[in-house]
Amino acid sequence: MVSIPTIEPGDQVYWHCDVVHAVEGQHRGLGDSSVLYIPAIPLTLNNAHYLRDQRDNFISGLPAPDFPGGEGESKCMGRGSIEDVKSVQGRLMLGFEKFGGSSEASKEDKEFFDRVNRILEL
Repeated sequence: MVSIPTIEPGDQVYWHCDVVHAVEGQHRGLGDSSVLYIPAIPLTLNNAHYLRDQRDNFISGLPAPDFPGGEGESKCMGRGSIEDVKSVQGRLMLGFEKFGGSSEASKEDKEFFDRVNRILEL
């Protein structure tokens, strides 16, 4: 592994998720640091369970389930809410809309979407 050189406030570091990486064993900064992870994942029943839990944490202003602990933004006034998500696609990806597929979806696909929507309690 190659260490990242000293960075200053406002600097950004990018890496590919397939490249091995690690974080320092001790955070020595005075404030929080953030990592933005943009995954591309398939819709599976297991991922639907995660999406449900992530949606519930979003509503409460808490960190995502894979980053548990802390109050997140739960006490922040004016934090993002579902009302800020204007597109159907955005609400779908956050677990606020039913998955349905097209009218041409196979019987198996429709049954799968029904199972996902039950997990999401929609």
